[in-house]
Amino acid sequence: PVATFDELRKLAIAALALPDMKADSVWVRPPTDLGGYWKPPVPDPTYQRMAFAHQQGAVRIHRAGTGPDDCGEIARLPGLGNEVDLRWSADGRYLAVLHRYIHRLQVWRTDGDQLALALDLPKGAVGVGFEFTPDGRELIAVAGIPASVSTVGA
Repeated sequence: PVATFDELRKLAIAALALPDMKADSVWVRPPTDLGGYWKPPVPDPTYQRMAFAHQQGAVRIHRAGTGPDDCGEIARLPGLGNEVDLRWSADGRYLAVLHRYIHRLQVWRTDGDQLALALDLPKGAVGVGFEFTPDGRELIAVAGIPASVSTVGA
């Protein structure tokens, strides 16, 4: 009924007008190398860094800044020739990269501007999905259907 849709619209508008919400802005300069398609950035939980994934699997991490002069590239992760999915841990210390078509999962430790490979699960180890636990201390990886679920401590 129309009355139900009107009520839902009013509730949605009220939810968007929450008094504890405030607008903020950060600058991010997207990568320009490799040509082709760069996906929209995936922000870390602190909004200090943004990870960009290329259609060929390369990943670029850029600093989020206040303007175009302080938002440059921090690090480059090598691509393995296929698309990737990205997830940040809850504290932003780890970036997990799933190389989608070869089912290979890499977890990178991000200390400031330095990156180090913390975990490299071989080809075929993860197939369906992955996610950090809410506290960011473990990574859950699903290998297939029927599901084979593994957890890895961070």
